[in-house]
Amino acid sequence: MPLKDVCNRNVACISPDASVVNAALIMKEKHVGTLVVVKHPEHPKDPVGIVTDRDLVLKVLAQKLCPEETKVSQVMVLEPRIARDTDGLLEATEMMESSGVRRLPVVDSSGNLKGIVAADDLYELLTTELSNLSRIGSRQVHMESHGFSR
Repeated sequence: MPLKDVCNRNVACISPDASVVNAALIMKEKHVGTLVVVKHPEHPKDPVGIVTDRDLVLKVLAQKLCPEETKVSQVMVLEPRIARDTDGLLEATEMMESSGVRRLPVVDSSGNLKGIVAADDLYELLTTELSNLSRIGSRQVHMESHGFSR
């Protein structure tokens, strides 16, 4: 299944020049813990970074930096791991595991930001698929006991 079919298309973005206070406000407003950093948030293309609520805590608050004066560019992860919308779930999970990240921006072949996929989204999807697989045997017995054949 390609990521374009499962990624969240409602991606919260921010400029690298924005303050981390602005980042925190966007996270609060959009109910997200991650922002994709793009040069022009109104026309997202080519993610240049990613910033998480954890980055704000560890790199700003714990370092006693002034949130109003600290720019997103100072705390964001540069050159984040990025998935293609044609990549499958296996590629995404392997990329997350090898990079130690929980979220991947998803771009199309032109580099346009198309969505974001999170480990939690994949947990839910894969759990549902595994649950469906686990019921095959009992479903087969049910079908056979009622005279249905396939």
